[in-house]
Amino acid sequence: MALKFRLMISFIVALWLLWFAVPRLPLYGTDLQFGFSVLWLAFCLLVIAANLHALLRLGRGEEVERPALTKEQREVIRRLQQARKKRRRIEIH
Repeated sequence: MALKFRLMISFIVALWLLWFAVPRLPLYGTDLQFGFSVLWLAFCLLVIAANLHALLRLGRGEEVERPALTKEQREVIRRLQQARKKRRRIEIH
């Protein structure tokens, strides 16, 4: 529930920022001013889209099932972990 609340607050704040900033962004002016306006609008729309996507996907409960590891795969993972442990050991004289 806390995640949904946070996403909703972020979505509403981003919409408010868009509503508040659009009339104040300089669309006519130097290339730098126009570029800033376009990048700011693109970033704001990206934030809105990401929050909306997360809100709509929330609660579906989709989980990806991983296939069971074979005996050979478990053995390879165990050997890699052991090799990593051996490399971490540092002897101090």
